[in-house]
Amino acid sequence: DAPFYFMILEIKSRKVKRWYVDKEHQFTINQSAGIATYLKKQGINLLISSHIRSILFYFLRLNHIKLYPHFSNVKDVFHTIKLLLLDI
Repeated sequence: DAPFYFMILEIKSRKVKRWYVDKEHQFTINQSAGIATYLKKQGINLLISSHIRSILFYFLRLNHIKLYPHFSNVKDVFHTIKLLLLDI
């Protein structure tokens, strides 16, 4: 599986206040427990993804991290974020 990074966003009052890509921490989809631990340490409470395996979903739930789908027909992460902002 290909390695990936996380884009971290801080959202307040339905607006993106800041964002960055954390290139210091690289993961593969097989690192479910490590991913959940990392997200919890970062204070993340919601993950946007369309590539979640059942074990990662389990670890996210244990750590009270919600999951939001990244729709395959939405090619730009910022458009997915705009959809998310409609829900919160």
